[in-house]
Amino acid sequence: MGKGKQATQGTSLRGIAREWGVSPSYVSGFLKRVGIQPFPDGSYDLAGATAARKKYTLAGSGQRKWAVRHGQPAAAAQVASGTPVAPVCQACGARYIAEYARNCNTLTWQRFCSASCEADFNAGLPMAKIASRRDRGISPEKIRFAEPPKWTPPPRPTPIVRICQGCRGRYDAADIDSILIPDDRDSYCSSNCEYSVQQGLTPEEIRRHIKIGAAESGDPTDAPEFFDMVHPDGTPRIG
Repeated sequence: MGKGKQATQGTSLRGIAREWGVSPSYVSGFLKRVGIQPFPDGSYDLAGATAARKKYTLAGSGQRKWAVRHGQPAAAAQVASGTPVAPVCQACGARYIAEYARNCNTLTWQRFCSASCEADFNAGLPMAKIASRRDRGISPEKIRFAEPPKWTPPPRPTPIVRICQGCRGRYDAADIDSILIPDDRDSYCSSNCEYSVQQGLTPEEIRRHIKIGAAESGDPTDAPEFFDMVHPDGTPRIG
């Protein structure tokens, strides 16, 4: 009685090529490039190869970007929770999150999921072509973005000038976040001065240590206003 055909452990190169819609030579080259080894019978793990393709190829990168851009599974969660349904991109035909498109400076975020889709739509490309370029991570050469809103810094708080109980220098208690923050902002200009007082150092000793540190860092000075971090009007002293 003849022997039956032995079952393979995985999927052949041709089988993987059929699953991916590519040529067997592409599959062979890709598996060698990413270091995926075959089973003893010469077949491959289809699931592992597909996962590697999504991780290492341009197509996989485009699919990951598409998933983030279109909020999956966030978009599905919107519908499940009864919140307003996500809009549909008029270029690629996919549902997307309008806030994401607007934050990415898409010119017409009410109609398109990204500036790339909008540029392809204005170039006259069909929806299937745009969707294909989207999945492959291909962007147009010229993309028009919306002007981002100009950032204006918040108004500076009214200065609260205090005299440090450690170094005896003047500082602004309302603008102390940029340095070492002490526990008592109304008494100390920095946590270093606060700690030094707690250790029993006198103001003269604290000032001497500060000047030694400044000299070692290449910024020695004997100016009387060296310890003052503000001008008489409370504005910060630069330099």
